[in-house]
Amino acid sequence: MKTGYAWDPAFLGHRTISVNPEHPDRARALASEAMLAEVPGLLPVRIDPNLGFPGVLRVHPTSYVSEVRDAFAQGRRALDGGDTLLAADTFEVALRSAASALSVTEAVLSGKLDNGFAALRPPGHHALTNRGRGFCVFNNAAICARFAQAAFSVNRVLVVDWDVHPADGTMSIFYDDPSVHVLSLHQDGIFGKEVGTADQRGRGAGEGSTYNVPMPERTKPAAYLATFEKALDVAAVRCRPDLVIISCGFDAHAGDPVGKLSLDDDTYAHLTRAVKHVAKKHCGGRVVSLLEGGYQVDILRRCTRTHLEALLD
Repeated sequence: MKTGYAWDPAFLGHRTISVNPEHPDRARALASEAMLAEVPGLLPVRIDPNLGFPGVLRVHPTSYVSEVRDAFAQGRRALDGGDTLLAADTFEVALRSAASALSVTEAVLSGKLDNGFAALRPPGHHALTNRGRGFCVFNNAAICARFAQAAFSVNRVLVVDWDVHPADGTMSIFYDDPSVHVLSLHQDGIFGKEVGTADQRGRGAGEGSTYNVPMPERTKPAAYLATFEKALDVAAVRCRPDLVIISCGFDAHAGDPVGKLSLDDDTYAHLTRAVKHVAKKHCGGRVVSLLEGGYQVDILRRCTRTHLEALLD
C-alpha cells in the first residue's frame, strides 16, 4: 500500500499551560523523521498551507474564523468554558492542522496514495461550526469531507470515530446531511448522559446517517471489536462511501489518563484493518486518518505506529 504521513513542526506550537493534556509533546512524539524511520515504507506528505484557509471556510463561518484569529490578542485564553485553551499562535497552528489533513485527503483522492495519516494537533472532532470545544478549534474531519465533495466530486463520505469521546462536533455538522455518515464508538456518559446517545441518529434528510454506540467503562478489546465491526458494517452498507475518514483517537487505550475504556495496542491494528476492508469493498480502499485524542505520549507513539503498520499492510 502507498501510505502517506503528514506532520509539521508547527504542531510543536500552540503551547498553552503545562497541565493541559493537549500539549506539544504529543506532536514531538510523532515527529516525521523518527516515524518515517521506524515504519519503513511510509511516504512523507508535503503539506500545502494554501489549502487551510479556504478549506476551513467550507465548514466554519467567517465570523468564527475571525474570532479564533483575534481572541488571544483580545485577552481571551480559551474559546469556550475553559478546555479549548489559546496561545498566541493557536490560529496559525490550527490552520496548519487543517492544511495537513487536507493535503493527505488530496493525495489520496488524486491517486498518489492509497491511504494516509495526518499526525496533527490541535484535534478537531468536538468543534462545532461556530464554536471550539474539547481541545478542538477547527473540525478537521468535517473540513476534509466537504473538501472531498467540492474538489473531487465525492458523493458520500463515512466518518469513523473511535476516540474515547463522542464525535459530537462532527455529527452536529452533518446531522441533517445524508451525504456524510458519522459512526462514533465512545465511552458511555463521558460527556454526560445527553451527548452521544444511541437515539441520536440524525434529523430530517439525515435521519439514520448518525450512529452513536456508547460503550460501558472498562470495555475490553474483544467486546469492543465485536461491537465496532457490526456497527461499521451497518454504517458502510447504508452509506456506500466514496471515501472513509477516520477520526483516530487513541485515548480509549487502557493506559490513557483521560478515558476509562480498556483497549490495548493491538486493538488499533484490528480497527484499522476493519476500516480498510470496508473501504476496499466500497471505495477502492481510500482512507484518510486524522489524529484526535491520545494523551499518554508513549502510548500515543506506540499506537500510532501500530495504526500506520496496519494501513501499510
